[in-house]
Amino acid sequence: MFVGIAMKLFFGFIALAIVMRIVGKKALSEVTPYDIIYSFVLGGIVEESIYDDKVHVGHLLFAFFIWAIIIYTVESFIQRRDSVAKTMKGRPSVLIFEGKLNLSQLKSNHVEMEQLRSLLRKEGSFSLQEVD
Repeated sequence: MFVGIAMKLFFGFIALAIVMRIVGKKALSEVTPYDIIYSFVLGGIVEESIYDDKVHVGHLLFAFFIWAIIIYTVESFIQRRDSVAKTMKGRPSVLIFEGKLNLSQLKSNHVEMEQLRSLLRKEGSFSLQEVD
């Protein structure tokens, strides 16, 4: 039992490293919500295989292989088509323009004023008028 769990963890880790290598390197600031979802699903696959005795290492590797194909296909499709990229990853929103708040964009992006102030302080701006 313990040997099986150790093998699943080992092969799960190796498969995670391979899948992340295939998908590509990104800086933490470039990670998208889809990258987080990919990681959660991969983690869920490993977690489920560890606690289910009916799932063998072969099942785990097969699930990783299928998920890697799905991730690679989606990511390559997004890179090839700008319209798909805009739909899947969204468009940037201008929250402040020439020192004036765009309240409709704040509301549609679910950004509260305190969150906006905090982001501005992190960027070194302490007044809306300082923002171009």
